[in-house]
Amino acid sequence: MYAFVAVDNQQLQYLWDWKQHNLSISAGKLFFRANPKLCMSEIRKMWNKTGIQGHFEESDFRNNGDRASCESTILRFKSNSTMSTRIKLTWQRYRPTDFRDLISFIVYYKEA
Repeated sequence: MYAFVAVDNQQLQYLWDWKQHNLSISAGKLFFRANPKLCMSEIRKMWNKTGIQGHFEESDFRNNGDRASCESTILRFKSNSTMSTRIKLTWQRYRPTDFRDLISFIVYYKEA
């Protein structure tokens, strides 16, 4: 039985302002599916704050957050070379704990 269900919310990123509000769930669990911008950390936070009994299983919520930048890591650059029309960046190899979590690398720059 589920006490809270969130399915197919394309823009959902945050669940609750835990500093302003409390929420208790005495019976039932959480159900989240196909919320592409909702990170696992938000679901885990709600699980912990509501007092749900039982172990949190990330695999139950894996199909959320696939279009969000949920975790960021600072890459350590080894070199860069600049030409008139392009720049080449090289960084130390990054190895996430689960390669399914790595969708792509995104580099932002600002022209100076």
